[in-house]
This record gives sequence, C-alpha cells and structure tokens, in this order.
Amino acid sequence: MRQTRRIRINAPQHRVWELLDDASKLQSWMPHIVAVHYPDGRPKGDPVGARFVHEMRQGDQVSSYEGQITEYRRGELLAMMVRPQAFAMHAVYHLSGDDDWTLLEYGCDVKPTTWRGYLMVWYGRRLLNSILDQQLARLKLAAEGHQL
Repeated sequence: MRQTRRIRINAPQHRVWELLDDASKLQSWMPHIVAVHYPDGRPKGDPVGARFVHEMRQGDQVSSYEGQITEYRRGELLAMMVRPQAFAMHAVYHLSGDDDWTLLEYGCDVKPTTWRGYLMVWYGRRLLNSILDQQLARLKLAAEGHQL
C-alpha cells in the first residue's frame, strides 16, 4: 500500500525540518511516541544507516518498533524504514520552500511481511490513512506555531 501527501506549511523550511529531525520534538506532532532511542548512539554527521527504536503508545500498551534511516539530506530529505510487527514501512519526507513557507511531500510504502500483516494492512488501511492525515495536520500546526 502506498500513501502520498503534499501539504503547504506556512512556516520556514528550517522550522519544519527541526520538527522532523529532532527526536525530542517528535511528540509535538506525533503524540503517541513515548520515546526514541538510538541503540548505537545518536549519529554525529551523516545518519544514513543509523538504527533507532520508537516506543509508541497504543491504547494502554507501549510497543517498540525498530527502524533505520535510509536517506538524509539536512534540511530537505529524511527517509526511514520502520518495522512494526507483521509489516514494514518506508517513509520519506521531502521539504522545499523558502523563509515564508514549506512544501512537504510525504510518501510511505507499507508492505506486509506475514499473513497477519496482510490482514492488518487490508483491514487497517482506513485507520492508517486517518493516522497519517492527523500526524501531518499536527506537524503543520506545530510548525506554524499553533498550540496543540
């Protein structure tokens, strides 16, 4: 399943980038993230290949998902592979713009890795779309300086 979105954010590109790239700011637009860890330490310099773990709240439970940064160009491109149970997600954030606005182009490929994953993706696609739309709307609001 492939998801793509394009949104215009009325904020400078560097502000949007900070929200994407700084793990400590992810909770401002992804409230279900509890923590981000880097098993090999936070990368200095080029982070491509760096492994991370997202701890995410799902109802009353907290689950951990491993991931890896696959592409990175400071200020304009961040791509990562995240592997929740039963499927893999490759997400790409691409930014362009100027000091007044940012165009965010987002793409995500979700590929089941087990039969259970096929069922989860098939039956959960509306929920996944809803979560994606909510996250990107929150990112826009956070970048534009609105209280969430």
